[in-house]
Amino acid sequence: MAKITKFEDIESWKRARRFTNEIYRITNAGKFSRDFVLRDQIRRAAISILSNIAEGFERGGDNEFLQFLSVAKASCGEERAQLYIALDQEYISLPQFDSLSKATNEVSQLIAGLMKCCATRLCAEASTANPQTLDFWTLDFGHDLRTSRNEKHHESLSRRSRA
Repeated sequence: MAKITKFEDIESWKRARRFTNEIYRITNAGKFSRDFVLRDQIRRAAISILSNIAEGFERGGDNEFLQFLSVAKASCGEERAQLYIALDQEYISLPQFDSLSKATNEVSQLIAGLMKCCATRLCAEASTANPQTLDFWTLDFGHDLRTSRNEKHHESLSRRSRA
């Protein structure tokens, strides 16, 4: 696999750029162009996707890149939610919605793949580090990646019922 040396080579960034251009195109037309709140918010979310991929990459470390990718992926969800609003307000047609929703899902999946790659690298680094000084599983995420929130909740309930 070739090493990526600039964010412009990242496929998810390229796709997010095309998606952002399409969002600008559709929000410049008809009733959509006059709904300033939704128009501006949907544009900001699209901008956030590619901007966070670029900014995270430029930070130069996997930890920070992973954080910024997480924000970019969250912006994909925000974008899809706003597409539903645009559809409900009849600013976009169902075929436009389907196409845009599919595009943002694809970008989200690409970002998820990048996140997995970064996490795998971090995990490999953590396994060779002193376990007393580095706990990868809670590093920069604020929660333990080994168990889901629901699993933790069920464990907590089980402990309470045993006590």
